[in-house]
Amino acid sequence: MKAILATLICLFPLLLTSQNYQAIDAYAKSIDLTTDYKQAAKELTEPYKDESSKARAIFSWLAYHLEYDKRQLRKITKKMSKGPQKINASSEAEAKKMLLEKERAAMERALKKKKGVCQDYAWLFTAMLEEVGIEAEFVVGHGRTEPSARYSSELGHAWNAAKIDGEWALFDVTWSKDMWEAGGDGFFMMSPQAFLRSHFPEDEAWQLIPDPIDMKAWIKQMFWYKGYERYGEASVMAGTDTITLSTFPIDSTFRIDLILPPGKTLYAVKNQGQKSKELTKQGNSYLMDFKAKKFRGTTTIAVSDGQKLWPLLDVKVR
Repeated sequence: MKAILATLICLFPLLLTSQNYQAIDAYAKSIDLTTDYKQAAKELTEPYKDESSKARAIFSWLAYHLEYDKRQLRKITKKMSKGPQKINASSEAEAKKMLLEKERAAMERALKKKKGVCQDYAWLFTAMLEEVGIEAEFVVGHGRTEPSARYSSELGHAWNAAKIDGEWALFDVTWSKDMWEAGGDGFFMMSPQAFLRSHFPEDEAWQLIPDPIDMKAWIKQMFWYKGYERYGEASVMAGTDTITLSTFPIDSTFRIDLILPPGKTLYAVKNQGQKSKELTKQGNSYLMDFKAKKFRGTTTIAVSDGQKLWPLLDVKVR
C-alpha cells in the first residue's frame, strides 16, 4: 500500500444531542417475538409519533429477540462457493415474485427459529418499517471486521437505509446484538462518515456522503474495531492507515478527539500489550508523539479501564 502522510486524525462529536433510548428499548424487549411481524411492527410503534422512535422500537425488538445463526451462515457460504445462484423464471415479473417469496420465507424462518443471518435482520427491518409507513432500503456490500480484510467479489454483508423525518439514515441490526452489554446505541442512525469506517455498500449512493469514495480508498482507511460506535458519533478527518515518520511534520502529533466514560483512557499498544503507552489527555483530546516513542509497525489505539484493553483502531507507523 502506498504510504500517504496522515498528519492528523480528529474525531469531532456531532452537535446533535443523542436521544436516550432506554425507555423505548425496554418497551421493545417487553413485546414477545412472533412470526406475525406486520402486527408486531404496529404494536411496537403504536406508542410513538416520531419516526426515529418508531424505527428504534423495531430495531431494538429485532436485535434483542433474534440470535445470529452461525449454522445458516455456513450453509449460505457453502452454497455461494459453488457459484452464483440462478433463478429459473420465464419473465422479470416472475423472477421478482420468486425473490419476494424467498425473502418472506427467510423472514418467517428466522422468526420461527429465533435466529437469522444479516440478510434476515435487514429484510425484516425493511418490511417492518414499511408496514408502519417508513421508507426503507435493503443495502448490500462489505462489512470490514478484520484489519487484514480486503475486497472480495462476493458481497459479504447486508444492512439498511431508512428515510427518517425526510432524511436518509443508516442502520445495522446484526452488528448491534450486544449493544446493551457493551454500551452505546449500536449501529443506529450513525453519521454516514462513521458508518463508512466499517461498511462499504455496493451502490455508492448508500454512502450518503457528498463525495463517495471507492473501494481502494475505503481499504486504506484506518481500521476501526467493532465497538467504536460505543463512543458517540464522530467524523474522521484523515483517512489513510499509515503514518510515515520520515515525512511526518516534527510539530505534528497523532490526535483523537472523543469523549470517554469516566475511568477510561486511551493507550497505544504494540506486540499484544507487551509495549504500551498512555496517550496524553488534553480536554477531550488524546495525543501521542509516535516519533518520540518509536511505535513502529501496526499500533493499536485501545480504550483502557486500567485493567483491560478494548481495541479501538489500528494505525501503521513507519
